[in-house]
Formats: sequence, C-alpha cells, structure tokens
Amino acid sequence: MADRYDPSIGADAARAFFSRSRKTEIAHGYLLVGPSGTGKKSFARYLAQSLLCEGNGDRAFGACGTCRSCALFGHEGQSTHPDFIEHVGALKIGETAGAGFATTGDTTSRDLIRQLAMQSYSGGRRVLLLADVEFASPAAANALLKFFEEPPGGVTLLLTSSTPAAILGTIRSRLTQLRVGPLSRDEMLRLLERRGFAREAAEHVLSRARGSLTRALELLDSDAEAPHATIARWFDDAVAGNTPAVSWATRESLDEGLLAIKARLKDAIAASYLGERPGRRIDLERGLKAFEKIDDAQRLARTNVSPTMVADLVRMAITGIAVPGAERP
Repeated sequence: MADRYDPSIGADAARAFFSRSRKTEIAHGYLLVGPSGTGKKSFARYLAQSLLCEGNGDRAFGACGTCRSCALFGHEGQSTHPDFIEHVGALKIGETAGAGFATTGDTTSRDLIRQLAMQSYSGGRRVLLLADVEFASPAAANALLKFFEEPPGGVTLLLTSSTPAAILGTIRSRLTQLRVGPLSRDEMLRLLERRGFAREAAEHVLSRARGSLTRALELLDSDAEAPHATIARWFDDAVAGNTPAVSWATRESLDEGLLAIKARLKDAIAASYLGERPGRRIDLERGLKAFEKIDDAQRLARTNVSPTMVADLVRMAITGIAVPGAERP
C-alpha cells in the first residue's frame, strides 16, 4: 500500500535547499541524484505538488494538502493534476509528425516537447518529472537538449537518476544537481514500521539495506518462495549468463515482476558509480539497452501475449550483461 509522502523524511539537503526558496526563485530545471530506493521520485512528486499548490503562497516547498490543486495529487503515483506530467524510465525520440501526444508509457521526447509547449490548464506553472530517466538513444537526448536550454516560460523540469553518468553532460550542465543520500537508520525504521513490519525484523535488515527502502523491503521478504526472492534468483541467473532455474511470470505477477527487475537492474548499474564495487558490474551500454527492452516488455504485457513470452524477452535482454571481475570505473 502506498503511503502519503512524509516531507520530513529523507532528502535532507534537497529539502533544506527548497525550503529556503520561493516559487519566484525556482530555476528551470533540477536533477536529483542518489542511490536507488532513497526516495528521489517521492521527493520530486511532493516538490511538484508544492510548486503547483494554491494554498501555500510563494513557498517552494510545503504543500497545504487541502487546496484544489493538492487534491488532484492524491496518493503517491496517483496524480491527476493536468499541469503535472510524469514519465518513468527510458525515453525514445518519437515521430516528428502529428500534433498530439501520448498519455501512456509510449510517451517520447517529442511528445513531451509538444505537450509542454501548450498553455497551463490553470494559467500558472507546469511541472515535468522524468523519473529514473534514461534516454534510449543519443537522438532522444538531443531532442530534449534545446528544450532544457530554453524551456517555455512557467515550465519546471525535475529529473531523478541513480546513474547520472549515463545522462549526457550537456543535459546535466543545464540543470541544478542536488544529491539525495541514503535514508538514516531512524528514517528507515519509521517507514518500515509504518508499513506494518515489526521493529525487530526491520532492525535486522538495516545494515544490509544501506539506506535504501527498496532494498530493505526486498530483504524483509525472506520467504524463499516469495515473489521478490524468486525474481532475485531469476535475475541473478540471467545476468550471469545462466538459464534461470526458477520461473516467476504469471498474469497476476507480471506487472510487479517487471518493475522489480527494472529496480534490480538499476541497482546493479548504479553500484559501480556509487562506490560499492560489486563482484561484477553491468556493462553500461548494454544495461541501458536492456532498460529499453524491458520498457517494450511492459507495453507488451498489457496485451494478451503469454507472460512466459514476456519474461523470455526480458531474459534475453539481460542475459550475460554483467562484466565478470570488472573494476569500478
């Protein structure tokens, strides 16, 4: 169950920065970077809600929670605000023809440019969140480069990434970069207890979770046959180039399973760039291509295609992408 975001937890530096800022002082774009599972997307969504809030005056951070605009945000990931646009994952370049834009996972760089060129529905600011942003090709990144340089007036760009090195330097240089560090021990305990886990069980996984709520939740799912554990073994086998001995894909588990695989892939790629020196690292170029293939699999999963076939497509995309014995760059 998704909790309503608690703005007092996590992202200390970013929270302090925006708490000192007024809406009139906000730059055109920000890049939030840090390990996976530390709340970057949640923080960015709350920041967007604050910037669009009608009841907080000129404060950049701190939504009133009761105005018409805040009511449209609802719970995490459930926003229906027409001036808040969110895309998660890889972006393709898109077609040049056509004046419309996509409203599904097929949204492209050119869709976003067309959509944000329109006027705000409320007559004020518009906010674009590119969460866990990856560009499927240099062309997709370059399509947005000029937009990042000179966005339309009243548009605020928010990007989050666990692997900022994978984003073009020309894009990073046009954004104000803020780091979101791992969650503290007390913050992790509060969040895990809020989700119904016993304090003793939560404390048991804290050191291994290394400040990542996503990793802590996975560790708490300790049943050998539980979905997260099964997917973890399947992922590790495929990345190592072996044929997985377990199967996880059913019609009921497909959506959550694909999201879990993307999270594990992101963690594996980020580990090399965040100083964790795993026994093997993921080849960056092949890893980014695998993200695109998983995005394709997610779209395919919405059709009547067999879940086993979808899982096989993902397996082929990630098989053997680890670099054995490679050192962190």
